[in-house]
Amino acid sequence: MVEIIMKAVAPPEVNKALGIFIPLIVVNCIILGRAEAFASRHGPLSSLADALGIGLGYLGALLSIAVIREVLGAGTLWGYRLTPITVAGRTILPE
Repeated sequence: MVEIIMKAVAPPEVNKALGIFIPLIVVNCIILGRAEAFASRHGPLSSLADALGIGLGYLGALLSIAVIREVLGAGTLWGYRLTPITVAGRTILPE
């Protein structure tokens, strides 16, 4: 939704410069808003434990997506070839 509004309102140069950063900013705001809502109702230690759990969960999600993208896109993982043939996704995800 934010991306659609940006395309309608902002100049094309701004929209092109922000590119992928718009969804990242939105996700960041969602995570911080959730952490703030939890912290306002709980004590410091439980808020810290919640923040660590949320951060590790987000890290796990990002790593999972990155590994899938790397394997499908290039057939490698940390520089080691995993697939002997080119996967169809390689044409979608350039190196």
